[in-house]
Amino acid sequence: MRRVLADSWCRNDGLCQLRILSPAQMSLSFMAKRRPLLAMVLGHAKPVRLKGVTYSVAALFIAIFGLSVGALSQTPSITSLSATSGTTGTSLTVNGTNFGGSQGTSAAKFNGVAASISSWNNTQIGASVPSSATTGPVTVTVGSNTSNGVTFAVIPSIGSLSPSSGSVSALFTVYGTGFGSTKGTSSVSFNGIVASASSWSTTQLIAQVPAGAVTGPVTVTVGGNSSNSATFTVLITGSVAGHVTQGSNGNPVSGATVKIYLGGALQT
Repeated sequence: MRRVLADSWCRNDGLCQLRILSPAQMSLSFMAKRRPLLAMVLGHAKPVRLKGVTYSVAALFIAIFGLSVGALSQTPSITSLSATSGTTGTSLTVNGTNFGGSQGTSAAKFNGVAASISSWNNTQIGASVPSSATTGPVTVTVGSNTSNGVTFAVIPSIGSLSPSSGSVSALFTVYGTGFGSTKGTSSVSFNGIVASASSWSTTQLIAQVPAGAVTGPVTVTVGGNSSNSATFTVLITGSVAGHVTQGSNGNPVSGATVKIYLGGALQT
């Protein structure tokens, strides 16, 4: 008989794989949903010959079940995230233990929203922050077991404004991601002046140009995290009346062009 040196993994649907490292490398897949299978096979104690090497059935299944069946009941655990904040679409790595050898029906979630997975093994998961994610715990679920949560802060991001210009009190829409499903303590500001918001969702909000606002950056702040900025041009309504005269003698000047600036921005 030969001594078995092996490692193994199991998916949460019960499919396991044993990889024999010594004395001859090979893989053996099997279903391990029920422990009685172990007693049944060990009852037939005839040796098994694989790739010209003879193994005792007991040795094989001790290796398999000692490593794999125990893993089926283990709860996944997250030890760290490669990034703890970012915008939606950000790629990151979830580090931990007991994730399983492949994804199968397992999932990584951002505050309850399932992430797109690029890679999966027992200790690392490659994932992207989903478009509807909000700040909250990242968790991994394998079978019926869910890991501890590690907080990931979703930073809001502005994609566009519609319209991008208007007068005071005009309504406009901010499109983007990571705004959160409700306003709560979040805010939208015009050049530092907080605006009133009439509606708020994860990907868009409607706000009103506040009194005193001037042309400049619009930003969204969620949970203390501020977005990138997008420029909004504040239009001034009204008229200018008077006469243009020469500074030397006060005589009127005909055909003069007058330009008005407000906050450094030309008003047309």
